[in-house]
Amino acid sequence: IVSEMRLSDSEHVLLDVTHIPADRIKSRFPTIYHFCLGYGLDITDTPVPVAPASHYMIGGVRAGLWGETTLHNLYACGEVSSFGVHGANRLASNSLLETVVFAQRMVDRIISQGIENSKPLPEAMSYRLPISKPELGTSINLSRENLHRLMSRNVGIVRCREELIEAERILHDWSNCQKTMVGREAHELSNLVLVSRLMALAALIREESRGCHFREDYPNSSDEWLRHIVIENKNV
Repeated sequence: IVSEMRLSDSEHVLLDVTHIPADRIKSRFPTIYHFCLGYGLDITDTPVPVAPASHYMIGGVRAGLWGETTLHNLYACGEVSSFGVHGANRLASNSLLETVVFAQRMVDRIISQGIENSKPLPEAMSYRLPISKPELGTSINLSRENLHRLMSRNVGIVRCREELIEAERILHDWSNCQKTMVGREAHELSNLVLVSRLMALAALIREESRGCHFREDYPNSSDEWLRHIVIENKNV
């Protein structure tokens, strides 16, 4: 689908399900049927415009078998965590199973060991909105829309070294912008930039294709990459 969209410079392709009886479509896919109908599109007699979308992130905060992280008294499970209990394809049910199993283990560990008093967190910093041009001169200003566009284009389904380097450079510029505290939206954007940069760096480091990570310049899997990539912040 991505290849066809690139060839035709289109934002979607068409999915034709009109050969399936209308009653079956309505009973098997009621949500998508009514959703499209709300926009004036009857999928029982009209092709549906579709495009790939971001689903689940693979990886996350590194956690131990009891949900513990490298930060004292901080535990993680579910979508945010990386336990290493599944492979290079993130399925929709994996995070549910992780949450059911590791949430209980976290509770058991906290009840048995308790939570010790910890040092106060450092003062939170975030991006000022709106932000002027980044330091290195890129013409792309930081916004949620531009971040989404950059990640979809350069760190999306099909990846290559040049596009990943470009994404990392822009994300590096954005992460070096002047930071002040300006509410929830600014904090969320700050976190999005951080996670995006970690994803771009990990994709650039992994010079192979595995699971849903596909590099045009390294299309094959390699046993030397049978390992996790861990990025640490030594300043914490």
